[in-house]
Amino acid sequence: MSQQALGFGEDLHHVHTSGLVHHFAAHLEALSGNPEGVLRHVEAMKALARQHRVQAWRSYWTIWEGWARGQKGEHGHGIELMREGIALQDSRSQIYHAAYYTSLIAQLHARAGEIGRAIATCLEARERAQRAGEEYWEAELRRIEGECRLAAADPVTEIEARFDEALAISRKQGAKMFELRAAMSLASLRLQQGRSAEARDALASAYGWFTEGFDSADLKGAKALLRRMK
Repeated sequence: MSQQALGFGEDLHHVHTSGLVHHFAAHLEALSGNPEGVLRHVEAMKALARQHRVQAWRSYWTIWEGWARGQKGEHGHGIELMREGIALQDSRSQIYHAAYYTSLIAQLHARAGEIGRAIATCLEARERAQRAGEEYWEAELRRIEGECRLAAADPVTEIEARFDEALAISRKQGAKMFELRAAMSLASLRLQQGRSAEARDALASAYGWFTEGFDSADLKGAKALLRRMK
């Protein structure tokens, strides 16, 4: 569908459609854990912007380039770019998905070993979501906060609560990818606690729903985790 949309934009010679499709295609690549794919769409947006003198998507390509650079190990540069992109959106009172982008910054702080900043950024993301009335990413916000609290060695009850909330919200919403991620986080914790049977039950149920996408980072990770629990 993403490729079809890019084709439609080109056929129509409608630059804004093409730019937005590249943004959502980058979003899809990020959800799939593919920084190289994200960067391809970032460069496409930049090229269109230069050719047609359009700056409307600057916040998008800045955010996604920051995410991709962070995934490739450039944590500080990635955080700086993502903050710049979100600031551009804030200057336009554009709250669309800002909570989610902020939670991705929290992950980069955690990867950089800046756990205190990671947790503070998680709380910022939840505040943004509440202010915007946006529940779309709520499961991921809770899961990412749980992962950051795990890295901080916070009380297990706090960590379990975030993962349980993420699992319950994703199931209520029917958000299968987020359910899988929450189940993976909870299963990893249960495995550390020596509760492998309990861990496997929750993860196997979420993983078993999928019939495609087995080359994605999430499904590869779930499969590897299930093997460890045999």
